[in-house]
Amino acid sequence: MKKALIIAACLFALGILLFAGGALLAEGDISVMNIETGLVKIDLTGSDSTGDAFRYTCHAEGMEQIKIDAVNADVTVRYGDGEEISVLSDSAEGVEVTQSLDGTLVVTQKKKADFTLFMIDFGRNAREITVLLPAGFAPALTVSTVSGDVKLEADTLDETKLKTTSGDISIPSLSCRAFSAETVSGGLDLGSVTADTFSVSTTSGDVDFGLVDAPGGVHLSSVSGDMDGTLSGPRENYAVSVSTVSGDTGLTSGGDGPIPLTASTVSGDIDVRFEG
Repeated sequence: MKKALIIAACLFALGILLFAGGALLAEGDISVMNIETGLVKIDLTGSDSTGDAFRYTCHAEGMEQIKIDAVNADVTVRYGDGEEISVLSDSAEGVEVTQSLDGTLVVTQKKKADFTLFMIDFGRNAREITVLLPAGFAPALTVSTVSGDVKLEADTLDETKLKTTSGDISIPSLSCRAFSAETVSGGLDLGSVTADTFSVSTTSGDVDFGLVDAPGGVHLSSVSGDMDGTLSGPRENYAVSVSTVSGDTGLTSGGDGPIPLTASTVSGDIDVRFEG
């Protein structure tokens, strides 16, 4: 009797596994396109020859800005080999792409409930989102994540806005029209940045930046996180405004240079050097 119960339980578990696997495979072959007024909504699932669970491709011509909204997925923006924009993800169901007629491409992570059975994870949440840009294409970019990291490898963009809660932001080098980055507890690791304006803000995360050239103005704000970096040009080029409670900035307010520089902190340290 016990053997029969054990065999029945094993067959039942096997049946559930086969059903779950079949359901996932079946869903992987579905492609849906909904056309709404003024908006094309694309929800593509299935695999392509590259092995990506999700892949969406569109023409770069006429596309003026890209917005990426993620929760816990890591986001990478880099150049691809083709002449089109491609969005890749490891989840067939975890990403939605919408393209508006005004030239905005919106990539959204859809939060799905992970399904675990007998220690096998049938997760449907996207863990990675990669956007490939054609070389020489420089749209405006906005990226927002909660805990996902942001890695920006495309080095020429229009206005760039990055925001995370606990995710880290990494940029080796960037030239853009305007740059802003905001984090709560995540770290910012920035290389050289050339922009008209440069603004970084953190609550408790640390910020490191290389050489920043921003003739339109620099804004540095921290609560308890530390900042360290170098600004282009001599100190005489800046009109400095400093606000601090207990943190150390190494700066004093004053100067009548053409570049406004504001540095504010509560208890974090801001270490700024000038080159030139």
